[in-house]
This record gives sequence, C-alpha cells and structure tokens, in this order.
Amino acid sequence: MSSVDKALQILLLLAREPGPLGVREIGRRLGMSAPTVHRLLTTLSTYDLVQHINGKSEYRLGWACLGLGRAVLSGTEFAQAAQEIARALRDATEETVTGQVRVGGEQVVVVEAEGLHELRRRVGVGRRIPLHAGASGRAMLAFLPSEEVERYLAQPLTKIGPNTITDPIELQARLAEVHRLGYATSFEESVTGVGAASVPIFGDDGRVAGSLSVSGPEARIGVDLEQRIVPLLLDAGEALSKALGYRAPEGRGQLVGSVR
Repeated sequence: MSSVDKALQILLLLAREPGPLGVREIGRRLGMSAPTVHRLLTTLSTYDLVQHINGKSEYRLGWACLGLGRAVLSGTEFAQAAQEIARALRDATEETVTGQVRVGGEQVVVVEAEGLHELRRRVGVGRRIPLHAGASGRAMLAFLPSEEVERYLAQPLTKIGPNTITDPIELQARLAEVHRLGYATSFEESVTGVGAASVPIFGDDGRVAGSLSVSGPEARIGVDLEQRIVPLLLDAGEALSKALGYRAPEGRGQLVGSVR
C-alpha cells in the first residue's frame, strides 16, 4: 500500500470520528505502525489537512478539509443553478434562503443567502440535518419513491429540535400533506425559535433533486409565511427546477410527473 493510500485512510478515519484520535489508536484501527502514522500525520498537518491538539498526541481534521468540502458543495450543478435564484428570493423576502440536496438519509446545505435583517437565521453551507427534521428535508422526503420513504420511516427518528416529528405515523401524514400542497412548513423542528418554508426542486429526470427554503425567527416569519413568503418561494422553486432541466407537462404545475 502506498503512502498516499495510507494518508487517505487516515483522513477518512478522522472524518468518521466525532472527536480526535491518537497516533496509536489510528495505527491500531488501520493496521499501521505508530512511526508510520506519525510520519503521515506530520505531512498532512503541513498542508493543514489535520490539526495536532496541543499538549496531546491526538489529531483531528484541519481547516483545509473544510475548504475542500465547500468547493465540492459549491461546484455541484444544483448549487451553481441555485446561487442567483437564492439571492433574488432573499432580496424579495429579506429572510435567509438555503438550498439543500439529499445525501442518504440527510439533507446537506449547499447554498445560503443570509437574510437582510440584523436578527436573522444563519445556517452554514455544509450543515447536515436528518430529512425528517424540518420543512427543507420533508419537502424532499415527500417526493421520494414510496419504497424509499417506507425504509426511512422504519428507522428511529431522532429528535433535533423542540418540535421535531419523531412518530412515523404523524410524519407520514405530514408528508402526504406536503405532497398535496407542494410545499412544507415547520416551526422549531430543527432549531429553537426558527420557522421555515420549503419547496421540492426537481431535475431533468423528473426526480427530486433537492429543496429550496426560506427561514427566519419564528416571531417574524410566522406572520406572513403562508400569504407572502410561500407564493414567492413556489415561483423561485419552479424557476430553479426549470434551470436544472425539469419540464412539467404543459399547462400543469411543476409537481406533476414527480409524484410517487
């Protein structure tokens, strides 16, 4: 095995761990000698791909990895198409707008245009949230094939915020509502004090490609969410789906053709 292979194994191991790991522990898990691990970590730290924790022989991922991750996220077709639309929607609503894509059972934020108010929602590109926790994930989950939804509902539903839906029967009912309306709303499901609305985004194959969301402080956004923000969000979502190549049947809404 080459040094490159070994270095990549170390990076992937550190990426899976919630906390730092020591040289001996890394070696034990990967079947490498301590001197080899130390040599590779020293090289990786030179490029800021790993960080040595002061006073300990432990390492974690470095800041350069964050830059690589952001480059991957911003380089996706979805992110590139969503940038301008997200900014325009942010200007119209004055609230934070995000674009998410699905990665397994999670949603990952790939685009963010922060709101214009002094008190505003800040999400963070790269943030990962379970699909069931909030409007942005439910907007995607509601339009997945039925067998994928069933598999998701069969697993434990983790509570993230005060109002996260963790009952699969209740969640299934909410998904049916999202599918009927074409958008999802949530209040304090992933973050305390935050309200949100989200619409599904479709690709050229007719399948859900992600979601577009507007979020902000519940006390402010809840006042005109349905009357003002949702119509703007639906228009922006349709524009983004078209930018990704989705074409709804003539004379019908963007959600037709993407039903399960």
